[in-house]
Amino acid sequence: NAFRRASSDTGTAPGVITGRIIDQLPVDSVIGALLLTPGVGVAADGGLSVRGSAGGATSVYLDGIPVTSGSRRPGLIPGTNALAEAAVLDGPLSATLGNGVAGAIVLRSRTDAAPRLSFETDGPLSATSLGLNRAEASVGLRLSRRFSLFGAGVLEGQKSAEPGFGARAAPIFVRAGVDTTVTAGGTPVDVYNFAVSRGDCDPFTTSTNAGIASNYGLSCHGDRTPLSAQSSQQVLLKAGYGGDGLSIGAIALRTRSQGRLFDYATSFLPSNAFGQSTTSDLLALTLAGRLGRTGIFRASLSSQSERLLDGPLSADGELASRDPALGFLVGQLGFAYDFTTFPVHS
Repeated sequence: NAFRRASSDTGTAPGVITGRIIDQLPVDSVIGALLLTPGVGVAADGGLSVRGSAGGATSVYLDGIPVTSGSRRPGLIPGTNALAEAAVLDGPLSATLGNGVAGAIVLRSRTDAAPRLSFETDGPLSATSLGLNRAEASVGLRLSRRFSLFGAGVLEGQKSAEPGFGARAAPIFVRAGVDTTVTAGGTPVDVYNFAVSRGDCDPFTTSTNAGIASNYGLSCHGDRTPLSAQSSQQVLLKAGYGGDGLSIGAIALRTRSQGRLFDYATSFLPSNAFGQSTTSDLLALTLAGRLGRTGIFRASLSSQSERLLDGPLSADGELASRDPALGFLVGQLGFAYDFTTFPVHS
């Protein structure tokens, strides 16, 4: 009902953004689309601000299910291709949309859609490319008049973290093979060559050292910071049954964002490489129907979790994430210590 009417006791909506409009906007997330609505901006802490509020003062609802994470950040939000409508309601809110002091993000997922597959890349931008690639897929199936299935997924990868202004003028060097080996205290120690990774090769082409002039056979990557791949994914699966005044729905959603944390020291010492991963999961069942001629009821049961890992990568995890294909980190980053090594029980 939040999409169909706005009154003094349910909050007021600056405007409902349909999924069709979101598809056409130059945004890569639902939050990016909502930032285009009046009174909505970015809070000082990086969250979504409604009329100047703090980022954690806004609650989130997906298909009527409260999905505000424990960290008070919008983690359980599906990809742009999974939503039928999105809106921001400012306060005061009714009890049906609690948990938010300043307002609520209200989302409704799609139930059916024609098969759709798309791929985007910034590859043609050459030196200014960050290795950004984005793949989207969605499909809706109506198996009968009463039973429907819908699925949507978004996978985004970026081979480089966002650089600062003029980053290309501050080159970053990476190992380019062994130059020589010396003995220190009876122990052989390799001395490496170093080649330009982020930056421009041209200033070094006039070097009298043939290896330096050729950048040891490696390519310069313009604005890309090495060893800093970033990736995110959202997968939503939904099933619905409706008939005879009763509807039953099931929804599963996983969102994950992860990447390597670049540091000059760890770029030369892979065993000290760090990464970060945040995974949010939702499993929910809903039941809705009529009570008599005018009454309605709705009940939902959900299981939600949010896990953050931030720490050193394992040897295999570091190697697998150095230069992932298309920047995609599909599986969980390999950490030296995780929830299995140090179990966390709520």
